[in-house]
Amino acid sequence: MSSYVNYVLQNIYMKNSFKIICRNSKLSLIQGHTVQRLMEQNCPNTRIEVLSKPSQGDLDQTTPLYQMGDKNIFTKDIQAVLESGNADFAVHSMKDVSAEKLTDPNFKIALVERNDVRDVVIFQNNILEKLKMGQPIRLGTSSLRRAELIPPFLQKALPQLAETPIQIEILNIRGNVDTRLRKLRKGDYDAIALAAAGLNRLLEHEPIVAELLKGLPKMLLPMTEVPPAAGQGALLVECLATNAAAAALLPAIHQPDLMSNLLKERAFAHQYGAGCHQRFGVVNVDFKGLNFSILKGKSGNQSINVFHFENKLTALIAGKKLVSTTDFMRDFFDYQYFTIDENFINKLQKVETIFVAHHRTATDSKILNILKSKTIWASGTKTWFQLAQKGIWVSGCADGFGFESLLPVFERPLFHLLKKNILILTNEAAEAHWQPTYQTASSYRLIPRLTEAVSAAMQTADAIFWTNFEQYLISKPLLKPHLIHACAAGKTAELFIKQGITPIIFPNIKSFLN
Repeated sequence: MSSYVNYVLQNIYMKNSFKIICRNSKLSLIQGHTVQRLMEQNCPNTRIEVLSKPSQGDLDQTTPLYQMGDKNIFTKDIQAVLESGNADFAVHSMKDVSAEKLTDPNFKIALVERNDVRDVVIFQNNILEKLKMGQPIRLGTSSLRRAELIPPFLQKALPQLAETPIQIEILNIRGNVDTRLRKLRKGDYDAIALAAAGLNRLLEHEPIVAELLKGLPKMLLPMTEVPPAAGQGALLVECLATNAAAAALLPAIHQPDLMSNLLKERAFAHQYGAGCHQRFGVVNVDFKGLNFSILKGKSGNQSINVFHFENKLTALIAGKKLVSTTDFMRDFFDYQYFTIDENFINKLQKVETIFVAHHRTATDSKILNILKSKTIWASGTKTWFQLAQKGIWVSGCADGFGFESLLPVFERPLFHLLKKNILILTNEAAEAHWQPTYQTASSYRLIPRLTEAVSAAMQTADAIFWTNFEQYLISKPLLKPHLIHACAAGKTAELFIKQGITPIIFPNIKSFLN
């Protein structure tokens, strides 16, 4: 056997000690050790050492990222260690990696551990006072994407406590997460925007970050309004293609579905021009068997707002009549509001968190006063904005994907909400669908009142998109026998399936309307 073959066999089958290189920030080291654990768990008898060094992006803490020119500002110095042979693997935040890396034949890669993809805004404790006084809110970010997307969202999402419209001023901020949080607490900013994934990872290992976050109001930004940077929340592990022993370990930790999603994000972004100088976000999501992409922001002078979803309904109803109940929202029901008694108030007071299924549930002043003292989550941005108009602080929403889409968010350290402490505030008919799994309360009853217009539409439709299951129940006697049903993912879809009906499922109502 030749000496070369012996060399290859020794490296692939006998080498069991490897080195990872990453940036020397606390977050990067946590990410490096995350990959270390994955490799040691999935590759028995393998020992991994984590090394670190600063990148050019870490050394320059003042220049805005979009002015630094080099798209590999956080990865180039780390990759140089890999190429020198002083490390076997490099670990990067995927959003810092250029698109070319995914297909570069000189490297082998694995994609792992995508955490929450969303951005979060952390606020000063005095944010409500500033809003009441109508003072501008100074938001710290070094991202053009965030500077483009977050201000118009916050202007609608923050509690409307003054007569004048909310003003958002963008200020540059650089530094590690704990550095930025200290600047926020010092009063240099009223709010800062960060990646939720980074905070979740830090909170698992860095007590100082938990201390810096303690008591600060926060908002998790919806994907549909503020989509993240391509790849945000995921980790990329790379090695030289010539390092056979290292490359042999990567398949054990690689997540092919994650790779598929990220390739779609990068391809989608490439259509509009990717890079840190762009002002748009893009995310591809797998949700309940559905795969869809959201892209929003601005490329040059072009505004972008795309919800891309393969619409199976279009082919099925060619030449047929499609009715969307979104066109008849006021024609199905009247609303009978309940008297808010002491028992109802006590039920809301006992929980820490309330999920508001529809803004209509919170019209009574007694309910609104309780909501002001609770952690509030909303079903979607429409409900969020309506609550904000009434002075309510909302921490986040389900993006119209249904309450249970938030369960992973609640389980992670950033919010860490226990299911037993959450109450769903909804209508009487929907309340029954959630019991006994969740605590519920209803503030009104649906009273059927099919108008002539909606009755005629229901009788002649070949396919109907339903916005809630109760619409179907009261329309059922009018429907054609072989009607095609469609609805958003979440509780409505689950209820159709329980009835033995297989609907065409859309991620949310917005995806249908697009």
